[in-house]
Amino acid sequence: MPAKLLCVETAKTNVQPSPRGGSPANPAGRFACYSVKCPKIIPPTVAWLDQFGAGTLTPRTTKLLCAPEVPFCRGAGDCPIGTACNTTTGQCESACGDASHSICHGDCCGDGTCQPGTVASACGSGGACAVCDATNQSGSACVSGHCGCTSGGDCPAGRTCLLAGIYICTTACNAPNVTPCNGGCCSAALNGTCQPGTADTACGNGGRAWTARAPLPAA
Repeated sequence: MPAKLLCVETAKTNVQPSPRGGSPANPAGRFACYSVKCPKIIPPTVAWLDQFGAGTLTPRTTKLLCAPEVPFCRGAGDCPIGTACNTTTGQCESACGDASHSICHGDCCGDGTCQPGTVASACGSGGACAVCDATNQSGSACVSGHCGCTSGGDCPAGRTCLLAGIYICTTACNAPNVTPCNGGCCSAALNGTCQPGTADTACGNGGRAWTARAPLPAA
């Protein structure tokens, strides 16, 4: 200690002549190399292939020990999608939901672990998973990481599905990009709101409200 050499991934351009060995198959990562003292024995030759071609390496004596980096996180953004950062140990883990862990990166936290966040039973992005069921005012379908809808049937009674980008339930009706009311009726022919549809002043099911009038007396 301390390390004597740091090896890091790098990009390269204008390599002449072009490397004969092809592109690397895996990310190189980062390594720190430390001085070591070992018995003076000559290691065997090593067959080698990298981007610059194939050949044989003839080691002499051991001078350095190179160790790969252990990934260290400070927050959810440092971790792969579907994991959270343990801010105590600096490691990315599937565990979440306590004071030692960040929010999940991308997905949501349910029952103490990061969940995909794309199904109704574990819907969300980053924070705690939300349950999308028939009582959820935003909708019973999990859409792009949030509770929402893809049709009027995904919404509670008296709401419509807004299909313009966010796919979420709303009370607006007879407006662009919204479905008919799920039950009840719309208060106006244009840009109205869903009504229960159970009274004379707002009677109907799905379409525009209409008024039920008493029949005219017989002549």
